[in-house]
Amino acid sequence: MPTEIITPRDEAHWLGERTKALTSTEMAALFGMSPYSTKYELWHRKRTGEQVEIADNERMRWGRRLESVIAHGIAEDRGWTIKPLKVYVRDPAHRMGASFDFEIIGDPRGPGVLEIKNVDRLQFMRSWTDDEAPAHIEVQLQAQLTVLEELGYT
Repeated sequence: MPTEIITPRDEAHWLGERTKALTSTEMAALFGMSPYSTKYELWHRKRTGEQVEIADNERMRWGRRLESVIAHGIAEDRGWTIKPLKVYVRDPAHRMGASFDFEIIGDPRGPGVLEIKNVDRLQFMRSWTDDEAPAHIEVQLQAQLTVLEELGYT
């Protein structure tokens, strides 16, 4: 089965498509590594098609605002052009899906994807090291890389 590239019409469409596969953000729950969900909660959501709704808050709003600024700063430093990557990619053969932040254009090595993780200092000190993100983020990245590989990104 070929990898599907879906351009969601809106957030509701995107959320609906996410119910059809295990997403990169859900992957850590499968391995008991998620701080947000258990294996049972994941199983229940996938079985019923239930969508998780997280109430928006100030920290989330500021994270979204800063994500673009951080991405454009990195792109400027590296000489890249970037654009938001507003697609949901699903690999039906592996029942995996992922969304991405930005597409990198103009790197001599070819196109790429730029993911931004923005955390405050307190969270960084609790959960991050200079070399490694928290386990659930590392698992998310591995799932994203698997889906990207299906698209020909290496």
